[in-house]
Amino acid sequence: LKIDGECVLLKVGIIERIEATDLGSIVHWSGRSGLIKRTIGRLEEQLDPKLFVRASRNCLLNLRTIRSISRNPSELVVAHLPGNQTVTFSRRQGALFLKKHKA
Repeated sequence: LKIDGECVLLKVGIIERIEATDLGSIVHWSGRSGLIKRTIGRLEEQLDPKLFVRASRNCLLNLRTIRSISRNPSELVVAHLPGNQTVTFSRRQGALFLKKHKA
């Protein structure tokens, strides 16, 4: 991948999450992150759906990085990731995730 102008070879399995921005997508891995000039939709098409899940229109998550799942006071699904990070699913994506993963 070309991230922040630098060519970086990443094993797909170490990517923790991908977030959409106006300039492309931010790829997060191993405590690092970088901007890639591709839409999150295009990246989603290229990634294995058995490994990555859409949490919202702005976020893809690596299923292997999810430590636990809970619900917030608004009943939205929340994924708990390493480093005390959380990602809140959209209502639609949260329902699809729970149905598919029987969580």
